[in-house]
This record gives sequence, C-alpha cells and structure tokens, in this order.
Amino acid sequence: MNRPIATLIIVLVVVVVGVSIYNIVNEKTTEDTNSNVVSDTGVENMSKAKISEVNYETISFRDQDHSIYLDVPKDWKTSNTDYEIDERVPMIRFELDVFDEYGSPIGDAMIAYYNAGGSTLEEWAQLHFVNDIKREFGEDFIMTSFNGELEKGVEIIGTNKLHPLWPPNFNNIYFYTYYYYLHDDKVYEFELLFPEKYLSNYQDELSTLRDSVHFGEPYHFDEWNTYTNEEKGFSVKYPTIWKTSEYWEQIGGFVGFDEIEDLFEGHKVVIVTPTEEGYTSSLAGQTRLENVQLSYPRMGDVPAVRISGDVPEPTYGFSDYSDSVFVMVDGAKIKMTYQEIGFDLESREYFDQMVKTFEFLE
Repeated sequence: MNRPIATLIIVLVVVVVGVSIYNIVNEKTTEDTNSNVVSDTGVENMSKAKISEVNYETISFRDQDHSIYLDVPKDWKTSNTDYEIDERVPMIRFELDVFDEYGSPIGDAMIAYYNAGGSTLEEWAQLHFVNDIKREFGEDFIMTSFNGELEKGVEIIGTNKLHPLWPPNFNNIYFYTYYYYLHDDKVYEFELLFPEKYLSNYQDELSTLRDSVHFGEPYHFDEWNTYTNEEKGFSVKYPTIWKTSEYWEQIGGFVGFDEIEDLFEGHKVVIVTPTEEGYTSSLAGQTRLENVQLSYPRMGDVPAVRISGDVPEPTYGFSDYSDSVFVMVDGAKIKMTYQEIGFDLESREYFDQMVKTFEFLE
C-alpha cells in the first residue's frame, strides 16, 4: 500500500471516529427528551405537534443538464448518486434521521429521471404504471394527476406485499409514493417509502415536498471562468460574477473565490494546500459541526471526503454553515471549503459545481 493511500485511510479513520464520538455524546445528552428511535408504542406520540415543528430547507440538483428545486425537512440526510438502473438515472438520495425498532430509516427517498422520448407525462406515466409498478408490486396501486402550487404532476401510491423470506415478526409493510413531473423532455421521479404504520405522521411533509418542486435553468459552463495553477497542479471552473484572490507565499497558502476582490476579507470558497498536520486538524474540526452530512465524492477522478453542516455557536463566529472537501493525490493534500452566513442557495450551487469541475493537471 503506497503512502498517500495509507495516509488517506488513517485520516478517514480519524474522521469516522470523531463523527462517532460526536454522535454518541450528542445522543447521550438528548436521549431522555429527543430520542430518534421510534417503537410501535411510540408512534402515537409522534403526533401533529412533531410535524408542526418541522424545519424545511430548499435544496437543488443543478448542473449542465438539470435544474430542479424542492423543499425537504432539514433532518433528512442527502447525498448525490450517479449509478444508472436500466433507463432510470438516480440523482439525489434522502434518508430520514429517525429509525424504527429494527434500525431501519423510517423514510427513504430518491430523485431520478427518465428520458420522456417525446411522450406526454400522462402517456409516459400510464406505460410505467402498467409495465413497471403493477408488474413489480401487484394491483394495490392507484394513479392520479395533481396540480401542485408550481408544477403539474402524476402521483402513484400503494403498498407492497411482505417478502416471503422476511421474518414473521417483521411487520413493516411499506407504503410507496411516487411523484412524476415532466420538464424539457425528461420525466423526473420522486420516490418515497415509509413503513405504512408511520405514514400518517409525515403526510404534511409529503404535501410540502410535492408542492415545492419547480425547475430552473441548467448551467452553461462554457460561460464560466477557469482558474489554473500549474505549480499546485489543479484547475477549477468558477462563476463569472466571482473574482479570485491568491496568496501562495507560505505553506498553507490559498486562492479565494467571491464577489469581493479583497485578499483578507474572507471568501465564500477557498482552496488551500495544508500541511499534513493542518489537513488532519481540519478534518477533525469538521466533526464539531451540527446536522453533519458526510459523503465520499470524487474530485478530479480521485476519491475524496466531504463534510458539511451548521457551525455551532460560539465555537466559530465567522459563518453559519461550512462545507469542505478533502482530497490527497501523489502526497499532495488539498482542501476546498465553502463558508456561508445566513442561507445562500445560489452560492451553495456554485460550490457544488466547482467541486464537480475540479481537475488535477497531468
């Protein structure tokens, strides 16, 4: 095993241990008043009061081909996914951060898309309903059209049958909800499943999500600028409305991207080349975030670690949200960080695209 890979494994272990310790401590301090485990006897206690306290945030999936927006509960864990199943191309996964007595997420969801092939939404949905849904799950599904607040769509709902290999005491019959929308000759599918016994507690969340879906304009990356640093060995695209500020005179130097061209004003996006100690320290520091999202994207076709979350007070005072990507290649370490005050969806989208367009030079 070569040194960069071994070092990355060690760093990943440090991060996983740090996140685990943080979660254990956090769960311990709240276990008496805010348990995330729901048993059958506790379902009734997850009442309308719980639903009224739901905090939503707008998320998006936007690149050169897509631009879809929706509101989801803030405690849903999200991650991008890019594997393809037949004609279905998944885009975003969601996992609700509440678990049943079997340790399974109560809610699981995904956004995917299909090529419509010139069909209307009703034509496409009818074929899909007959050939796929009913064939896989049986007759216990119904299909209706709806007019959301922003987009029209088709809804398919129903329950699946218990798998014959499931244990007799496994009584989680799942209720499936599908929302379909047509945009730019693509059918976008939102698939969500709950154990049927918990469904009534989340109807308001489903309605909010369904009515929030809307579409925008994809990016045109040929209109973006490209920053290239041959000495550090990377390039990245960034929006034309942002400027760059460089300071590479010392170890741990950086390049910043923002609307403000001021070297030490603070930047929304910063790319640094830290020392090994600084790299490990930064990884550990991200575990102190709240509502942590952990994923493993690829930057420049190299495996990376991405950690984001809300910045606690008063540990840090210069931002409310932090999102960092860590990557190592040939012994070089790079950290790409986004900092935010308030909520700035457009800048978050910019950072997502910068991560995707980052490349290592040959």
